[in-house]
Amino acid sequence: PKFLAQTAAHVAGATYLYQRKDVHQDSWGEKKIYGVCIHPSYGGWFAIRALLLFPDVKVPFLLQKSPIDCVPTEEKRIELLEKFNFHWRDWSYRDIIEVKDKYSEEQKTYFATPPAERLKLLKLEEELQRRIIV
Repeated sequence: PKFLAQTAAHVAGATYLYQRKDVHQDSWGEKKIYGVCIHPSYGGWFAIRALLLFPDVKVPFLLQKSPIDCVPTEEKRIELLEKFNFHWRDWSYRDIIEVKDKYSEEQKTYFATPPAERLKLLKLEEELQRRIIV
């Protein structure tokens, strides 16, 4: 099944989802502007890989945690949305705030490589072919 990962992370309080509606000085006109999540410690240097649902678990005393607004100024929010929407390949939107940790150069190379080419990058393609032939 599919899910809206960034919305789920925001609702769970894990990250803040910055969207066009979060800025007042909107100069984008008719352009489609996508939202982006920023984590208070890791900025944009994280990935949402899964969503776990427990429909039969009831925890009435558990309070919903609000996400931390870590990009509080209008100027920085505009910069974030512009970097994410128009320059996402240069990774710069991920550093919109000071971060605790970020991807290594090896990780950046891996994630920038199309999925079909990652085995080759990892030098696993030949090993996989050998195992299939045997």
